[in-house]
Amino acid sequence: MLKKNSFIFYLVIFFTAMASLANAGIEQAYSEKSKQSKKNKKTKKLKEYNKKFNDEYTIFGMDYFQLPREKINSRVKFNKKNKKATKKNVPFTVEGESAENNTVDFNILEGLSDKVINSDRYLLGVNDTILLKYWSETEPPTETKLKVDYKGSVNIPITGKVLTVRGMNLQQAERSIKQELSQALNRPEITLTLSEIRSIHVTIMGESYLPGNYDVPSTTTLYNLLYATGGVNINGTLRDIHIKRTGNDTIHFDFYKFLIEGDCSQDIPLNPGDIIYIPPCKNRVLIKGEVVRPGFFELGENNNIKELLWCCRGIKSTANANNIHIESVVPYKERTVKDIDITKDRDYGLYPVYDNDTVEVRSVHKKVMNQVSIEGAVKIPGKYEFTEGITLEDIINRAGGLLEDAYLDRCELIHKNKDGSEALEIVDLRKLLADKGKHKVLNPLDSVLIYKQKDLKWQGERFVKITGAVKKPGTYYRPDNMTLEDLVNRAGGVLPEGYLRNVFLQRYNQDGTFGELVRCNLEQVQKSKGSKHTLLRDRDEVNIQRLDEIQFTPEEEVSIYGAVQKPGSYPCGSIMPLQSLVQLAGGFLPEASDEVEVARSNYYRKLNHTGNTHKIDKYKTIDIINGSVNCYILKGDVVTVSKLNVIQKRPEIVYIEGRVKKPGPYPLKSNYETLSSVIYRAGGLMNDAFLSGARLYRSARPEGEEFKSNVVNKIIDLYKIIQLNEYKRLTAEMQLKFYKITGENSNSGASETKADSLIGKELSMLKKTNKSFNKKEDNSSSYQLNLNNLNLVTPAREFDYGNLHPSPNLNINISGALRNPGSKDDIILKNNDKIIVPEVPSSINIIGSVVVPSTILFKEGYNVEYYVNRSGGCCDDANKGQIVVIRSNGVVDKANFRTKIYLGDTIFVPNLVMPIAIEEKSEKFNKFLDNFTNLAFSFLLVRSIVK
Repeated sequence: MLKKNSFIFYLVIFFTAMASLANAGIEQAYSEKSKQSKKNKKTKKLKEYNKKFNDEYTIFGMDYFQLPREKINSRVKFNKKNKKATKKNVPFTVEGESAENNTVDFNILEGLSDKVINSDRYLLGVNDTILLKYWSETEPPTETKLKVDYKGSVNIPITGKVLTVRGMNLQQAERSIKQELSQALNRPEITLTLSEIRSIHVTIMGESYLPGNYDVPSTTTLYNLLYATGGVNINGTLRDIHIKRTGNDTIHFDFYKFLIEGDCSQDIPLNPGDIIYIPPCKNRVLIKGEVVRPGFFELGENNNIKELLWCCRGIKSTANANNIHIESVVPYKERTVKDIDITKDRDYGLYPVYDNDTVEVRSVHKKVMNQVSIEGAVKIPGKYEFTEGITLEDIINRAGGLLEDAYLDRCELIHKNKDGSEALEIVDLRKLLADKGKHKVLNPLDSVLIYKQKDLKWQGERFVKITGAVKKPGTYYRPDNMTLEDLVNRAGGVLPEGYLRNVFLQRYNQDGTFGELVRCNLEQVQKSKGSKHTLLRDRDEVNIQRLDEIQFTPEEEVSIYGAVQKPGSYPCGSIMPLQSLVQLAGGFLPEASDEVEVARSNYYRKLNHTGNTHKIDKYKTIDIINGSVNCYILKGDVVTVSKLNVIQKRPEIVYIEGRVKKPGPYPLKSNYETLSSVIYRAGGLMNDAFLSGARLYRSARPEGEEFKSNVVNKIIDLYKIIQLNEYKRLTAEMQLKFYKITGENSNSGASETKADSLIGKELSMLKKTNKSFNKKEDNSSSYQLNLNNLNLVTPAREFDYGNLHPSPNLNINISGALRNPGSKDDIILKNNDKIIVPEVPSSINIIGSVVVPSTILFKEGYNVEYYVNRSGGCCDDANKGQIVVIRSNGVVDKANFRTKIYLGDTIFVPNLVMPIAIEEKSEKFNKFLDNFTNLAFSFLLVRSIVK
């Protein structure tokens, strides 16, 4: 019982502790959430405060520190992102975030330069290093470094004296050292430069953008440090910056003098231990409107209008100085509004302004009131000064007078009413200008509009157009009384190929429709100067045709083709001698025939017969060469020079190699030299020549081979289409047979196998990744199936280059050619024929699907079966019905085991594809699918358990 109670007691304590921990976690989470919420509210409030100053107007001086602030913020973001903050980092405050969350791991004062030093202002101190270079008449130039020790002294070389330089500038130290060296050297010369400067420790605090403790170069000034640390934050002052030094000395600085006037007199060097304190801003006022620099400005001790205008650099010339509007507040009492006239009130500058006051300098009226304007048909339209009693005639004279095309019957005078509306008054300028005693007086802001005649009167579209055979076709302005000849002259005149008898003039009606088409004879007009000219109207279009556009002109050339150097077409004038045409074509070729035919053109001859027949003249080639033919060629004639095939341009070569006495190349004596003739020229055959294996290679393609090749390609393309359709049909039939044997329901429309329908998508994924399962049967025979790679029908084999091009080997019978020269065996040789006569072989080659491909000694009278058996016999996949024998002369014969073999033959036994009779194996295949399905279910079960 006691044990049970003890167990319950400890159990209660355990749950109580867990509950306490849970409550503590909840409270901590709530506390952190509350802190985060307060921080977010504070940040949001600060952002809204910043937005107040940055929406339209900026705080003066803040943009000066924009660049270092961006640099600081980017480094902070980089450090936060890469988590590189360490304990040695300097904490600082970025606006809107607390200092404890911001650290920096770079030297924020890296922009401060210790290279540019004012030698007059810099005072030497402890740890400074100076570079001394001295020389004299007897002493060569020498350099040495002098370091200021903790007492502020340096050791002078040569003399060894200790000199105190602390508190001196470089010029003072240089004079003192030179004086000491003059005791040991005769008239010494020295130069003194600062080599290394000391570091000092300063503190910046208060409303700084980046407060903290810094080790800075001793050359750092107040302005340098302010700029490097981002200046002041949004609450800090720029008018009263404190430097607190040892001894309770405090120096006050007004940074506005530097920003506004560029005064650097307050930029003093910092001393060790200096504390820069930036107090809060007390009095910040907004001034806007017509001032040089609108924005928020901080006022100092003299918080009045005069100081505010000094900060914003004064008012603009467009400002209304009679009414400067001030929205102010009586401290701790009420808000007030005040308007000041600075042109009358001499003491306006003493009017006080307070924190958050708004001063608006308004603009004068933008609209000019003392003016009148005139537009339209005057020489100088525009706006003019209004004077009392000015008339319409006066403003026209000021505008330079009327233009020549001014419309005087109507002048519009627009008056401005008091309510801003306009009143229109029509004036007859013709009558007004004619009556000298009558004048039209204008009012301020009146507008005068004088129309041009074309603005109110329809004058038509005064342009005409000319196209065709002129130098400058285009569109031209039509003045009054412009004639057709005037337009032609303005277009540069008619081109030589222009046809002047038929010049067409297309008129247009006023409504834009086509008018009459006028036919003019410009040639007759030009010849008879007193004839009546055709006047042009608006939008007339003139077209001057060329001669080749109105009549047919055949090409002015003759042609020559056939056995000449440069066959083609040549220009021809009226007539050309036949001999000249042949010479233009480079003369006759050696294979030119004895006759030349000239086909006459019908265009330039009067024919006595009808039809499309042409007259053909024949001339002797030799007469044309000698120039004894009086024949002329006209335009369009065609000359043809046929060729003689008996002419051979260069010797044709054949090659003979192998077992002849003199192998090598031999030129053919004629186009009919035979095989036996070349062999006799080569010295005849040697004793070991194997005539049955002699071969002739003919690489040249016979005439018509290209045409036959194109026909073969078309036939192959047709058979590809037929074979593709046959492949699709056989594939469908074999798939249907496969589904029936494996028990697949073909009517369901599914494309998966029976195993897929049993085990679902998981097996499909296995099948897509080409995985397969093996299951052994009781008789130890294994079957493996890869459903993705099951090829039931093999596509038709594509032919390669060797299948589509015949072999260059030509069967020859050298024995018959030598026994009976001139017979059918003694073939005529062609250029580049190659004859190879091998030596007598002693073996037979057996290759392909045999156990051991071999080379076996030849035995007279044996057949294929004998040599195959000597090679181990055929393999299981040998295709015994497709055995071929390659004879010694290159002839390929289809063979069987009884085919007789001759010396030098090669036996090739191909292999075949081992098909599976699906119908005979259906029972085993179904058993395999059952085993495959069981294995797939096992795999899925194990997979679900592992998950």
